[in-house]
Amino acid sequence: MFISGFVVLFLNIHPLLQAQDRQISFDTKGKILEILKDSPYAQVWRTEIPQFNRLLAFDADSVVVIEVYLQRDGATVRSREIFSRSFFAIKQNTLDSLENFMSRQGVPLANEELENLRTTFTYDQTGFSAVHGFTIATLLESGSAFFIVSGGSYFLASSLSDRLALTRANVEAARYGHLSGLLQGYALGLTFFGEAGDINSVETSIKAVLAISSLGGITNAVVSYNMMSRADVNPATQYLRLVAERHSLLWGAGISLLVGGEATKTRALMGASITTSLSSLLWSEPLFGLANRKMSWGDALLVDEFLTPWYLTLVAAGTTLNLRGASGVGSVLAVGGISGYLLGMQVNEGGNRDISTVRRTRLLTYGGSILGLGVILGTKASSEASWWIVAGTTWLGYIAGMRSGGSSHASSWDLQIMPEGVLLGSLSGPSQIPRPAPVAQFTLRF
Repeated sequence: MFISGFVVLFLNIHPLLQAQDRQISFDTKGKILEILKDSPYAQVWRTEIPQFNRLLAFDADSVVVIEVYLQRDGATVRSREIFSRSFFAIKQNTLDSLENFMSRQGVPLANEELENLRTTFTYDQTGFSAVHGFTIATLLESGSAFFIVSGGSYFLASSLSDRLALTRANVEAARYGHLSGLLQGYALGLTFFGEAGDINSVETSIKAVLAISSLGGITNAVVSYNMMSRADVNPATQYLRLVAERHSLLWGAGISLLVGGEATKTRALMGASITTSLSSLLWSEPLFGLANRKMSWGDALLVDEFLTPWYLTLVAAGTTLNLRGASGVGSVLAVGGISGYLLGMQVNEGGNRDISTVRRTRLLTYGGSILGLGVILGTKASSEASWWIVAGTTWLGYIAGMRSGGSSHASSWDLQIMPEGVLLGSLSGPSQIPRPAPVAQFTLRF
């Protein structure tokens, strides 16, 4: 009797003993190995386990054991909950869906992801430190100020990243807000200080433009971050507003050229540019119906990337059609720019893409541009053809990137770019023996 009871007891606790050796993740991708009480994934298990500080999951043959850690009276209390494999699988799928949703809304996924975001934020913001360092060095007329400001910005940005509630969305907003602010500050500086009469005035104007540019960059980064961090803001809609804010600098300049013609002065051009850009935060959403767009945050990011090959195409078309003068340039900037913004939203709407696809698209778009430059150098193309080549290869990279990383697509694209092949091919010279030097390998899978 004693032996049989011992056997039954052993069979009951045996899965728990084995569970310690085989930890499993709370999702199906093997990424979420623990859930903390403040994690966005805690809601998935709140019904079954209302109170916990930390959860771990272990595979115990026919069941799944959840280890529950709870702080109580200053001590850590550990307990275990047992669930069937089928129930745990349902929870994994629920967490997968939540993970995908948050990915498309720009929310960090795990502690490791948050650390990556802090590093990304620091890297992004210190990337502009050269501009600010140059500004301070010019104002103080001290070369050492450049290195002090540039180097000190790393410590400042790193300290800020530890204190901010970073998400993917507000990190991106701060990065491109900083860039937009620099351009806005430059336009504003030229509006007020762009017409100098003597050498002393020129020096003062340069200092003023640099100071306003740096101040504009920092201010817009802070404002963009705060706007994106509001709880009631849709990240996709807000990012589309920020895209319109930056690109409307070109739209405003184009409108000024169309209205003023050849007599348009720099001050009027920059004034129209900055006015259009700053006011776009008010009119872009109702005018373009941004709130009604069915787009994920990743789709909104890809609208911004769409405009790179689009503008290259506009320049190529303008070169071919020999568009010159204020009316030609104005048409390209205003009509072409706004058309590209609308077309970019139309192309990407409903794509439901996440950050991995965006990163791949950025990489391939850049690679496509480099490939185009390599082809131009290798073929010694004319000026007109050069624009079409680089525009075409940039489109190739963008389209290939958009098709990557999506599980909903039946086909996939694979592009390997080797622009160094052009240089190797040109250096080899004429030879009876062919020396292959490929510049790209493109594969389409169905």
